[in-house]
Amino acid sequence: MQIKKNLLDYKNGKTREWLIANGLGGYASSTAINLNTRKYHGLLIAAFNKRVLLLSKLDEELIIDGRKYELSCNKYNNLILPEGFRFMEEFNLKFNYFPEFTYKVCGITIRKKIFTIHENNAVVVSYNIFAGNDLKVNNPEIIIKIKPLVNSRDFHGNLHADNGKYFDEIPYENRTEIKGVYENAPTLIIGSDNMRYSKLGCDFWIKNMVYEEETNRGQDDRDDHYCPGEFSLKINLSGGVAKFNVIAAAGENKENAKEIFNKFYSKKQENYDNLFDREKTRIENIILNTHENCRINRIKLNNSAIDLLAAASDSFIIKKNGNKSIIAGYHWFSDWGRDTMVSLTGLCLVTSRYDDAKEILKIYAKFCRNGIIPNRFNDYGEAEYNTADASLWFFHAVYKFLQYAKDYEFVKNNLWETLKSIIDNYAVGTDNVKMDSDGLIISDAQTTWMDAKIGDFIVTPRAGKCVEINALWYNALKIMDLLYELMEDDLDKNLKSDYAARVIAIKENFKSEFWNHEKGCLYDFTNKDYKDDSIRPNQIFAVSLPFRIFELEKEKSIVKKVHEELDTPYGLRSLSPEDEKYIGTYKGDQTKRDMAYHQGTVWTYLLGHFITAYVKVNDRSLESKKQAEEYLADIFENLYDAGFGSISEIFDGDLPHKARGCISQAWSVAEILRCYCEDVAEETEGRKISDIAKEDNEKKKEFIDISDKRDEAKRDEAKRDEAKRDEAKRDEAKRDEAKR
Repeated sequence: MQIKKNLLDYKNGKTREWLIANGLGGYASSTAINLNTRKYHGLLIAAFNKRVLLLSKLDEELIIDGRKYELSCNKYNNLILPEGFRFMEEFNLKFNYFPEFTYKVCGITIRKKIFTIHENNAVVVSYNIFAGNDLKVNNPEIIIKIKPLVNSRDFHGNLHADNGKYFDEIPYENRTEIKGVYENAPTLIIGSDNMRYSKLGCDFWIKNMVYEEETNRGQDDRDDHYCPGEFSLKINLSGGVAKFNVIAAAGENKENAKEIFNKFYSKKQENYDNLFDREKTRIENIILNTHENCRINRIKLNNSAIDLLAAASDSFIIKKNGNKSIIAGYHWFSDWGRDTMVSLTGLCLVTSRYDDAKEILKIYAKFCRNGIIPNRFNDYGEAEYNTADASLWFFHAVYKFLQYAKDYEFVKNNLWETLKSIIDNYAVGTDNVKMDSDGLIISDAQTTWMDAKIGDFIVTPRAGKCVEINALWYNALKIMDLLYELMEDDLDKNLKSDYAARVIAIKENFKSEFWNHEKGCLYDFTNKDYKDDSIRPNQIFAVSLPFRIFELEKEKSIVKKVHEELDTPYGLRSLSPEDEKYIGTYKGDQTKRDMAYHQGTVWTYLLGHFITAYVKVNDRSLESKKQAEEYLADIFENLYDAGFGSISEIFDGDLPHKARGCISQAWSVAEILRCYCEDVAEETEGRKISDIAKEDNEKKKEFIDISDKRDEAKRDEAKRDEAKRDEAKRDEAKRDEAKR
């Protein structure tokens, strides 16, 4: 997976970002040209109770025939200095995951590869330098110098240094120990196998580095970094390939940092080769397991979209406070309950990581309170509970776990009581949630996934009966009904009979409550006599979830309406462009972005459920699978843009649908991987991954064709955009005339 020289100029290179995670929530991340454009970029963002930027970058320079050539790239105000991207030949994701940079200066090739060490706050940068046939030097002896730019701040923040002391340092011959002077500051150790380290003559700061993406986001866009010294190495080009490494390790204290550093540091090159091979093999096994589990026929590993998605899936599964968890997105999200349950199938089950799935389900069951699983865990592991749907997605995750792993004993021994508690609490009423007399669920205004809030203002208030909450509720009850049989629970026969009758009643009440006869789709939410007819994507869950609520013709009508008004190449819009509340671009400061977040912005994870619904209503035919695969082509292209090798969180609702938000989002990756493996990849008609529960069989009727709709939709969007621009020009002309 490569980017060639023609796309490694400043304009293009700065928009393609890479990220490799360390399995703890920490990571290394920057752009294809090594220009940090976010405060979240850095070579070592370590994960302790909170995440801390410790090593921003390594700035390299070569001394050739007495002349200095700088390979780094930084921005200050309107100045780009140095412009190392001019020497770049190629950026590559090695083995679908590891960033590798190739530079060429005077016929000398410099190859730099970065990898993290799994479940350790450590990063390795490996260098290979060799002369080519086009060598253009007088003296074959060159010098390479590497300056580390260090920091010690919360990764959400910025450092603005004054003249005070910020760091204590203990330098050694080939490494240095650095620690911030504030209380409980972590320790950073940077060392090299072959390079010598030396202190600079005075304190040296890189000040007012500008982060362009923070400028665009209306955030503080300036940062200061400390440069304590430099590593240097003389290389004779006639001696073949010169190999050397820089390793950085961090700990919550000096002893911990030393323990990690000493565990992985060595003066032998084979040590670093073995460390890399171990990480490479781990990623390759995840890819192979995904192919095997989903029966995708591949002769060998390649740079296919599924290989990239499987590799990317690993970055979200972390160990936090001793337990496995799923981080919602990079760079800034922590672990969220809703996102975790939606993502579990794609990240853990499709990839055969069943033990990780067990750990994750167990920890959320442990923290279940009054029938509500946590909405999120903060950086300190404290749970927050303002959610109406996370517990219902928990049911879905358990159901999918049983489909894949078929481990009924695990569910019975570890999750069964939690599942019963959720149903019981929802039925009698609990935090922000209660069951109405018709069996449907009423929830508070800011407890669904559409939860943006500005101060006390809720951007998308959906108090009442929300369509996706109640589709999930019905499916949870159906799953519970099934599990009572599988778990052989001693439920009173009369109670079980009442339970089954309640499920039937809820299904009928759902139909009458949410079916919008005039528009041929579903209301988004209802509140007493009010029915919200906004066209939103939440209705797709009433079709995509395992247990059917509507007859086939109405399911097809829902899919058709969603396709016509919400579909884009990168996911579903959160609101129809025909709605007066629609906002087509997600940009500006926090307030402007929050206003657009669920008011037209495109969400990729919804595309997974749309594909599932589409294939489902077309009887899982080969034709529908083929069209669904063609449908995914555009989102696969995003793997080569924005978050290189991953899928972004959101996109603009308007053309050209620019990628926004997190560059790598768990449920975006998970849902595309899941729907491809479950709904597209297998060549047999109607095959399900397991038959744990038989769905109602509907005879195949009219086939919904979406193959030619994308181009038509793009033309319609272009016309709408042109009409909006014309209207804006007319309004401006009227204002000018009024002024005159």
